[in-house]
Amino acid sequence: MEENTRLGYGIGLGLLAMGLFVVYVPVLLILFVDKEFRRSTAYIIITHIGVMDVLQLLIHMYAAVAVIADIHIQSVIQKVIGALLTGLWFSMICFTIFLTFNRLSSILLERWFPILTSLYLNYVLFGVCYLSFIIPFLLKLLPFCNYVFNPRTFSWSYLPTDDVLSAIMSETSTYLLLVFVIASTITYASIFCYIGFFSSSKLSKREFRITIQVIADRKMPAVERQLIECLHHVIKGTEPHQVGILCPQDDQRKALTEQFGPKTSTPFCKEVDSLKQLSNLDALIVNQALDEVRSLSIFTELVVVV
Repeated sequence: MEENTRLGYGIGLGLLAMGLFVVYVPVLLILFVDKEFRRSTAYIIITHIGVMDVLQLLIHMYAAVAVIADIHIQSVIQKVIGALLTGLWFSMICFTIFLTFNRLSSILLERWFPILTSLYLNYVLFGVCYLSFIIPFLLKLLPFCNYVFNPRTFSWSYLPTDDVLSAIMSETSTYLLLVFVIASTITYASIFCYIGFFSSSKLSKREFRITIQVIADRKMPAVERQLIECLHHVIKGTEPHQVGILCPQDDQRKALTEQFGPKTSTPFCKEVDSLKQLSNLDALIVNQALDEVRSLSIFTELVVVV
């Protein structure tokens, strides 16, 4: 990455993370200070989500500073930060699913299933959400389960040298996010249909206000992620990925060129016998491209570098 591009990349993403951080902090202070918000389970969950999102923003700001100053993050620090970021992301998804369940049970199901709003069940669900942070965090501290930062693309990813556990965790995160999107869409559509057609007079103003605030709050992490991804693609531009193969034969080189074209792909230039001989920076992958390449049965080991 050129110097000007790197600086623009770091400054742009740093300002974006800082702007979202400035928006979040006053809201969190109100949630912590005002006693009214401590009486509602929904507000308590919102506070947890906010804290986790703020911590993720702090990590993004730290990474932006590393990009701007061209500082190499030490492997031990990167290991811990990557584990923390993974744990925060998993836990935040679980808390948002919990928040959706809270709105569903409080507004639509409490009349028929009062146990769904019981204090005991809430404690159990809070415990599950805390475990969804602790378990991924500890797993990412294992030697071959990484989540590392690439300063050239300002992206976090696991390594192709990792155990299958990293791929499983990545897929689990995707499925959890899909569950959240589907469940929340159905839940809030049902709530507003219920309010509009059946029970607008029965729903308290407090519950209605909480529901509106919950919908606004649950969109913040998604908006933040989309903004960062959008800025990432704008700054990165259309620079092609290099698809490399290990110990290639002539027929494999030809097949690679036919599949991706001579301008968008090239045989890997390093002579290595194993992926473990690659540096962490070279071995960082673009997951979608790697999945596409692995679908070709003629290749045994591949790596995608940017």
